[in-house]
Amino acid sequence: MFFKVNETFTQHRMLVREVCEIADKNAIFRAKTAMTANNNRRELSIVYPNGTCEYTPGLPFPAGQDNDGVLVAAFPASGIRLAWMHIEGLTEILVGDDFDCEAPGVEREGIMKTQYPHVEGIWSWADNMKDVALLLRNPRTSIPAYHSLLAELYYAHDCETALKYQHNLFTSHPPVENWTKWRDYRFHEELDLWRWFIDFWMENGTKYWMDLDYERNGQFPFAWVPYENRTKDLNCIHQKIDCAPKIVIAYENIIHPVLGPREINKLAKFMEGRKGIEVIEESARPCIFEATLKDSPYSKGGDRVGSVGAYNFTYDQLLDMLDMVNGVKAKYSTGIWKPHPVAKDISRYLSRYAVDIGQVILDIEISGVNPPTTAPIVNYQRGLKKWYASIGRGNRYGKAKVQKMFGFWPKVKHLYPEDDDYDEFALDINI
Repeated sequence: MFFKVNETFTQHRMLVREVCEIADKNAIFRAKTAMTANNNRRELSIVYPNGTCEYTPGLPFPAGQDNDGVLVAAFPASGIRLAWMHIEGLTEILVGDDFDCEAPGVEREGIMKTQYPHVEGIWSWADNMKDVALLLRNPRTSIPAYHSLLAELYYAHDCETALKYQHNLFTSHPPVENWTKWRDYRFHEELDLWRWFIDFWMENGTKYWMDLDYERNGQFPFAWVPYENRTKDLNCIHQKIDCAPKIVIAYENIIHPVLGPREINKLAKFMEGRKGIEVIEESARPCIFEATLKDSPYSKGGDRVGSVGAYNFTYDQLLDMLDMVNGVKAKYSTGIWKPHPVAKDISRYLSRYAVDIGQVILDIEISGVNPPTTAPIVNYQRGLKKWYASIGRGNRYGKAKVQKMFGFWPKVKHLYPEDDDYDEFALDINI
């Protein structure tokens, strides 16, 4: 029997394919490596002669090695961790993090994940990426999952807090009371950010935030730029990356027992043949898919303790969500987008999301049970805004804070009221 074995060199990453003859079909073959001063290889097993395989953790991409960088872009909580687990299984390369608090000075090369331009992402890879893969997830599930991530990190907005609580990730669902507050305050904005995320990448860098809004959060004194006035992100103009994604994949397909291997193979085909990135041969990919799910050490959303049943949306919110999804689908299935292969895939995924959201709406109509919510009165909205600020996520451009930013304050002071006693929480409340 013949099979291929992959070996990864830590100093010079390359995959060496050796053909070996094994007499016993049931024998387990492991590539043994000699650790010497001049040969720092790691032990690696990929494919066994009996048709099984083994997931092997990856290594960081070697600094300075020539490569055609791959960027995987996803709205927060869209299953990016699951995607990079599979990428690691396919390539034996650790996927880099755009917002890596533990290694802020490390050059970001090879394969990266990002949530940019969402506030949770940052363009930290300079000019090192070449092409983009877009990852989608139904907003009905991604938005609650995003809040769960925030809550597990105590709503961190700085690296110190995020590192302190990162051990909480994917462990438990937050109090329903916190979810309801966050949902009612953030709902429409997160819906907008979800669709603008797609627009940003599909339209090769459509910029929806104002120039001086360095956090890209749209908070006072800034606002979101109307669509007709939007320009291109300079990163997508002046960096070598082509911001328009070459493929789009869906979280729902990845977790499906039948569609999952096909979806990951779609990603593998996108990565194969690139400088500096070797992908396991196609015949082994279904096995590696299963081995990754079984043996990867990384936790993921399904590991959280508790029921997700209470983390839902109101009837009116679901109607708004359905309208938004149908609107994005209509955009990318007509006009100039109609023949576009990536737009076709987006439209197909959005059709499934619309059916899912519509079914939840129908279930509410049949049962008559509507998730409770507080009436949108001024005091309730103001209370939500104060709560959001109290957890460090709101009032990010408070006047007292910005006045201490000596290089920034002169550029924005004209945007603030002159009266220092003004109520910041009464500003920019959407009722």
